Amino acid sequence: MRRLRSFILPPTPPEILLEIVAHNANDVPSLRAMSLVSKAMRSFAIEHLFSFVHFACAQDFSMWQSMLRRTPRLRDIVKKVKFSDPSEEWIKRHRRVRPRKPLRDAAVPPKIPILPNVRVVEWEKGEGHSIKISMATTYMALFPGTEELHLSRISSTNKSGSFGELAMLLGACGQLRVLSFFETNFSSLYSLINAVDREHYTFDLTALQELRVKECGTYDRGPDFDILVKLVEVSRPAKLKSLTFAGCFDDADRPCSILAVNKLVGLAAPSLVNVSLLFELIEQRADVEEIFSRLPTFPVLDTISIISNDRQGEWLLHALQAPKLTTLNFRILIFDGFTTQPEQFNRILPEAFPWGAPAPSEPLKSVITRKFPLIRRIGLHFCAFRRSGLHFRRGLRRRVERRFMDRLKDTGADLDEYLEVGWVDEDHNPVVYNKTNGKPTRNWKLPPGISEPETEESDCEANTDSEV
Repeated sequence: MRRLRSFILPPTPPEILLEIVAHNANDVPSLRAMSLVSKAMRSFAIEHLFSFVHFACAQDFSMWQSMLRRTPRLRDIVKKVKFSDPSEEWIKRHRRVRPRKPLRDAAVPPKIPILPNVRVVEWEKGEGHSIKISMATTYMALFPGTEELHLSRISSTNKSGSFGELAMLLGACGQLRVLSFFETNFSSLYSLINAVDREHYTFDLTALQELRVKECGTYDRGPDFDILVKLVEVSRPAKLKSLTFAGCFDDADRPCSILAVNKLVGLAAPSLVNVSLLFELIEQRADVEEIFSRLPTFPVLDTISIISNDRQGEWLLHALQAPKLTTLNFRILIFDGFTTQPEQFNRILPEAFPWGAPAPSEPLKSVITRKFPLIRRIGLHFCAFRRSGLHFRRGLRRRVERRFMDRLKDTGADLDEYLEVGWVDEDHNPVVYNKTNGKPTRNWKLPPGISEPETEESDCEANTDSEV
């Protein structure tokens, strides 16, 4: 009997292991499996597995301490930290943690060591529990290198107002590069400040490059957004390059305050490169024109993105002075119940796209190129809910796109050389579709309780272009 000769495979070069792990950087199950293959693979895998840490309950802090005692190098690996109370998905994955204590019951001051390489910190209020701003301020001392701060559903517990609380939180962060607010009740944070008070605020926004505000405002001309304006006035972000305001996708009663937008855009105009006004403006054209007619010139603005419903895009572009603008993005909202019937397109296009009337006095191409001589790209982006069947039916999307293009040609727009057509979700994130079946790629997540919509055979054909 011939004896099989044993042999040992040569070790895989570290640079190849690094490439393998990097290719699966966003695939947690694969990274976990790789960490069990060998010590070398584990060493590379944990760089990605622990680059993001989510604290979802008070017990997580003691668990993290135990992990650091076993693997001290984790302290230097973490780049992003999130604080939020458990979601239903989290509870299902962590049934062994009983009883769960909310984050607000965590020790203050914190009992975990400083994480020196954290650059991104998120604070999010969970269901039924609120995170105090004072707690967030204390914990920010753990992350001296923070560059991005994201606050979601954060409100004050101080009945007299808490501009000072918010100022202290920002002061604990050092020099921020990115600051965002989501569903934050600014009226609960409101408090008057005067020239004497300002001397006591030590936060520094001078290095801020990006400010995002989503679903925080109302139509009211009251103090709701004065907090933001005061923050910028106390510490002016002279390097601000990107400013985004987004209203609630399906609730026209909750856009951002147009007065605050006007003030903030005006203050940052000299440095702004990218502006996104992704909300529906108030309906009276005279009010919109009055507000935007006071805007200064934007000397370096390169890109602007706007919701183009109710002809508000036309109103804004008439007032906009941006000699270096190269990219103009229109977002067209498509709600549930949308069909591809011709009469619906004939109605929606004049409302959604500027100068969309059947007989415009001047072609859209002429208007835009005359106003913005450096224009290179005009994005036409359709916005649909993640649960919408449009994202799963390639044939239906093509019919939507084609009928919009046909209707646009009827107006004599002549924009083919500039147009870029795409799709985004309700958060205005671009949607990437699988080239084979036309559905969203595997990292797409449907809302909880929503199953994948049914598709037709023609929707999965690579070259389908059929009509309904």
